[in-house]
Amino acid sequence: NLLVLRVGDGSNVLGTAAAPVTLLEITTAGVIVQAIPVTSAGGAALTLRGDSPTEGVLTIAGDRQSVTFGGYRADTLTANVSTAATNAPRVIGRVNVAGTVNTAQAITGSYLGDSFRSVATDDGTNFWLSGAGQTLSGGVRHVAGPTATTATELSELSNTRQVAVLDGNLFASAGGGAPAVGAYQSGTGLPTVAPQTLGSAGLPTTGNQYQSFYYADLDPAVSWRNTGYATLYVTNSSSGGLALRKFSFVINAGVGSWADSGTINLIGASNVAGFTSGGNVTLYVTPRTTGTGGVQTLTDTTGYNGNFASLTLATLATPVVAGTNYALRGIAFVPRTGVATTTTVTAVTPPTVEQGQPVTFTATVPAASGTATPTGSVQFRSGTTVLATAALTGTGATGTATVTTSALAFGTYAHLTAQYVPDGNPSLNVFN
Repeated sequence: NLLVLRVGDGSNVLGTAAAPVTLLEITTAGVIVQAIPVTSAGGAALTLRGDSPTEGVLTIAGDRQSVTFGGYRADTLTANVSTAATNAPRVIGRVNVAGTVNTAQAITGSYLGDSFRSVATDDGTNFWLSGAGQTLSGGVRHVAGPTATTATELSELSNTRQVAVLDGNLFASAGGGAPAVGAYQSGTGLPTVAPQTLGSAGLPTTGNQYQSFYYADLDPAVSWRNTGYATLYVTNSSSGGLALRKFSFVINAGVGSWADSGTINLIGASNVAGFTSGGNVTLYVTPRTTGTGGVQTLTDTTGYNGNFASLTLATLATPVVAGTNYALRGIAFVPRTGVATTTTVTAVTPPTVEQGQPVTFTATVPAASGTATPTGSVQFRSGTTVLATAALTGTGATGTATVTTSALAFGTYAHLTAQYVPDGNPSLNVFN
């Protein structure tokens, strides 16, 4: 199932004042399963600016067992909630696999006078925040644990949108200011101290404000910055060019760059969630508009470096629309139980080969709980370099990934590890 963040109460017109938040659990066909209200008054309040389409991003945790979002410690209808005149504490919101919302953690001194937009976490141990702010209080920042009350600047940024933990790395998008408009990897791994170097995807800047993103691994032989990803879907929330865009990391003459793989124009594009299965990518998009705009979806079957511009976004079978004096913001798959948290390399056969000869990697992935077989894939790595990727198969509570490759370059490959990559399969995404 999917989780959609809805802002508003249906009565008050959405403006610069604080508005209440509701999390809607819906099926992929659009049927509303439940509405989870977020506390909107008092010491546990988390509200959002009603008319800001860049706020309210939902991001699934690195371990897939929670979804995070950000807001303000301000009661509903608090005037100019995101401005310097208020500077309400910024709140980290979390919802777990049981659908329980936690808004206890408030952060001061960050995102002063501007929008707090996004929160990411590994497994609830560390948090990374994103947004805009005056006096160098914006950008991507780190929070050291679920009881911390301040955030540490990772680099001198002023304006970022979504932040996400993906496959053990930290990614962010930007709509303007510093850094320039684009999509970025922040450092390597999951950084907690400054300064961090930003790895830019080098996306087109003119007329674009990149809001939300989904990375996919559609060709295991191609990898941007050794992340395993070579396909990027991103929403452009610029009022003059609202669109869903696709880019592919292409290597020509040994040099890699992100190439345009098509644009689908929308009446409004706010946030995107996706999953990859069998080389196809299914995307769900929330609208930038208020009122009648609804969740849309498409399945991209064009593959790596294929142009998807001819595809059409469709509304869900049961349309999920915002409604009068409501707006839909973030979207993510709901947290999952039974997601694997450990991965073990069980065999590399043979351990020594000549260049061009085949080598087989095998790894097992046990479920964290329950008896469901983990789904997704495993990346076999030497350090941070992805050597090969294999899909998980099996029965019972353990999945197995096996892949044979003859494409390894000459050299010694030490510190072999296996990284589990959940596929976000909606059939397994349900609250218990």
